[in-house]
Amino acid sequence: MSSALLGMTFFIPYAGLIPLILLAVVMYLMGFFISYYLNQVTESRQRATVLSFKGLSLNLAYGIIGILYSLLLVMLRDQAAPASAHQKGSVVENLIFTKSLAWFPWYFAIITVIMFLFACWRLRDVYDQIPSAKTRK
Repeated sequence: MSSALLGMTFFIPYAGLIPLILLAVVMYLMGFFISYYLNQVTESRQRATVLSFKGLSLNLAYGIIGILYSLLLVMLRDQAAPASAHQKGSVVENLIFTKSLAWFPWYFAIITVIMFLFACWRLRDVYDQIPSAKTRK
């Protein structure tokens, strides 16, 4: 996913569609595998509730990302306003969009590190309960 986000920032004509397709496939597979594994570990009487919550949480995450992206666009537009006063609106919009995509790989990397640290913190007690983990210490 990070390579797809990084590839999108180069804006290579026609070949730039490859990272976009890769990103779309990864997003589709993420939804599929989350649903698949939730079906495996959830009891049948709770499955509808769990899958509904999954959909709600993904939509909430997309909404928050959309709001953060719009705030980023406002910040970039304010930065570009003095330097691009003599250019047409569409040129400025394209420049802002190009600059905004450069933030995506960094955002993904930071969120990945935060989620990894959070998972390590949450699973620290589970690791201590694994019998084979105690023999490795």
